[in-house]
Amino acid sequence: MSILNEFVGLLFDVSSPAGTIFVFVFPWFGVLLYYLFFLTKRVKEVPAAVVEPLTHFLDLLTEGASSGYDKRLMNLFHPDLLAAAVHRGVVRAMARCVCTKLGKPVNIPRDTVLVNYDGENNHIIALVDFEKEQQVKCRMTWRDCAGSKDKPSQRGPLSAEVRQQFHVMAFRIEPHKKINFFTEKFLCAEDFIPFAEKFVEQLFDRPPVAAVEMMHPSLREKHIDSIDKLQGDIQLTCGASADDPVNVNHTLVSAKLMCRPASNDDGESQTEEASVGGIEMIFRVSGVGRRDVDVNLFLTFSGLQCTVACYRVAAVPDTRTQVIVDCETGEKTFIG
Repeated sequence: MSILNEFVGLLFDVSSPAGTIFVFVFPWFGVLLYYLFFLTKRVKEVPAAVVEPLTHFLDLLTEGASSGYDKRLMNLFHPDLLAAAVHRGVVRAMARCVCTKLGKPVNIPRDTVLVNYDGENNHIIALVDFEKEQQVKCRMTWRDCAGSKDKPSQRGPLSAEVRQQFHVMAFRIEPHKKINFFTEKFLCAEDFIPFAEKFVEQLFDRPPVAAVEMMHPSLREKHIDSIDKLQGDIQLTCGASADDPVNVNHTLVSAKLMCRPASNDDGESQTEEASVGGIEMIFRVSGVGRRDVDVNLFLTFSGLQCTVACYRVAAVPDTRTQVIVDCETGEKTFIG
């Protein structure tokens, strides 16, 4: 113990060379080490211009999305993406899910950001701190619609107007496994009525090529090589000939979410964790033949896509009173 006390006393004795070095030099050496650590950390940080597109997208995504009030969010997506691969209703469900489960983004540490460039596409992966969860992995692919060939890291800070001049090509949010991040639970049937109406109208086209393209891949493969047969079956159900004019008038009868109970590890049903398996819709259609028909649809979802998983076209029973006249006796029979 006495040896230790002598050693400590020697270190703090400014009259000795060792004490002088320890008291005056060592603290500055610690400051130098911290400064080198800070520089190393800063080198790993990407420029702010690289993160701004992701920040702007997440800000709009967490504003909440509903029909008629999500124009700024939808304008960020590439037009071809909304036309083919992404449905607005699924994006709205994703926005509601993020707002409920994660909250708004608070911070994106720039030393956690990875970037990659592939031609015109810019890929970014970052660990984002939200209000309710930290370190959530977010991926986004975006393209500069201003036509600039410079990488984001080569540009200066973006203004509020300039940073919105990009199109989102793809995005994905990967929260921690402990979070039940089921987007399907936030689907709203009303968001998909325009999609279903478009399918019903195109189903009676001659030929119904566009309607087949809106089907689930397995159903599409079934009809893609037999579109003429599909058209003939629909005309037969409607009581129409190939020359009859088509003026589709459709009315939505019902639209409801079809839930499927989730199962736990024991295989037991958990109704409180039920997720949406799809949306069922029924339309009453007239103007397509001598008979009105009911079109039943079942919409299903994969990623951000919406497709028609199955459908059924059935003639509406004629409930009007009919009169049958016997040509020989003239006797009339009423059926109704």
